[in-house]
Amino acid sequence: MFCHLMSRGPIVAAMLVGASLLFSIPSSLSAQVATVQITRTPQGSAVPSDFVGISIENSIGQTYFGTISAPNTVFLQLLKNLGSSGSLRIGGDTGDTSCWSGQAAPDPSICAYQLTSADFSSWAMASAQTGWPMLIGVSLAQAESTGAPQYIVNEITQGLVPVLQQHPKAKLLGIELGNEINLYYLNPAFRPSTYSVANQVSDLQSYVSALKSNATTKGMTLTVPAYYDPSVNSIEQGVDVIVQDLTKCAKCVASNVGLVTLHEYPLTLNKGQVPTIAQLLSNTIDTNTEQVFTQAVSDATAKFGLSVQLDESGSVSVDPGQPGVSNVQAAVLWELDFALDMARIGMRRANFHIHDGSYYIPIQVNSTGAGSYQVEVMPTYYSLYGFGAAKGQQFLPVTTTTSANIRAYALSTCSTCPITVYLINKDLTASGSVQISLSAPATNATYFEIAAPSLSSTVQNITYGGVQFSNSTGQLTGPVQTQTIQPDVNGNYTVTLDNAAAGILTIQP
Repeated sequence: MFCHLMSRGPIVAAMLVGASLLFSIPSSLSAQVATVQITRTPQGSAVPSDFVGISIENSIGQTYFGTISAPNTVFLQLLKNLGSSGSLRIGGDTGDTSCWSGQAAPDPSICAYQLTSADFSSWAMASAQTGWPMLIGVSLAQAESTGAPQYIVNEITQGLVPVLQQHPKAKLLGIELGNEINLYYLNPAFRPSTYSVANQVSDLQSYVSALKSNATTKGMTLTVPAYYDPSVNSIEQGVDVIVQDLTKCAKCVASNVGLVTLHEYPLTLNKGQVPTIAQLLSNTIDTNTEQVFTQAVSDATAKFGLSVQLDESGSVSVDPGQPGVSNVQAAVLWELDFALDMARIGMRRANFHIHDGSYYIPIQVNSTGAGSYQVEVMPTYYSLYGFGAAKGQQFLPVTTTTSANIRAYALSTCSTCPITVYLINKDLTASGSVQISLSAPATNATYFEIAAPSLSSTVQNITYGGVQFSNSTGQLTGPVQTQTIQPDVNGNYTVTLDNAAAGILTIQP
């Protein structure tokens, strides 16, 4: 997350939509706001079962995951709800400003947090209990000082690895070298203002060489460059150059880099400007992010045979995000749309960030110590949970006709299999009926919404099929309430899509 210069602090049936309606409004009485045409021919690869994960600052692992003697069972349950596969990216800003306690850091002045075996144990415990592998960030900020590469090798081999050996069910996905290194030039404590792509390559090469020369770390997947908010230009002139130099150079081997990592927060808190719901839900955001990350995925695949992981993301930066935008129903709709869009263009995984106290986070945890945890499910957790229906399925060609800001996705596993349709209403005011037609007929369907009274509704008024997540158990408070939808004489399905809602329609073959 960008804050090197400052502290960081899934409708009810139509009957319960928006938590304020007490009766069903027949679809035939609703003005039509969109038509969606679906071709029942799956395209591309299936959405990975581990697509959705979380990212978390390493300094707060013990608060969120808990400790070996007192695990945070509610938080871990909330992660398990998202699937038996996922990933834990542990790093962020504090990945650069945390130092391993087992050895004096080359530059102690940037050490804001001391990592101990208790931190590593907390992470390993969370990985073992969820089955989610860890992508762990290490400090590239130390690379300005003599001995930094070996210090990082020692942190991994003498600090992290012994703990992993004590937790055989814990899994390591890889080691991320630095965090948002394209912003180092903004922080005089990290690098001078002249810090260039060539300098980044040099620093990364020193770490890669040291890690590849060690018997314990040489087989570990390394990831770069954790660029913040990339543009097409910075993909072509930064990311591609770095990966090229670390995989294709004369002294390099193909396994130097096994994954490309990038970060994205589409709205930035520029000085004097306040991001709005309208900006977050705008088509401009969709167009820009699609263009950049399509380029990133295309380049990594075609040039290097690598995948891209969006290993840190949220709605609004800089921390703590924007109240009334990052922590309301609008962010739920943005995040579900964003995750589906990133999966559609071929992103390998997406991790949504937790920085303690920030408004965009999916789960908030406060601890009073001694294993006492107060867990609060936040709005965007509902979008991550809603994404679960997409896992293991391929996208179907969809044509959406609408004058409103409504996005539609359809997925299935074969041309005669059940179909999952997402209808995401990102319009500020529009609501009404949506007609869904298929290229080949199917049978009955069920429908529910992730709903709220308005785009600015807070988590207390957000429902997933009419129910919510309990902060005390991490489970839904009851079964999801669905509405049965039958196709008309022409084989079309019509649902009522409320404003400030995302509908999930499941069509049986």
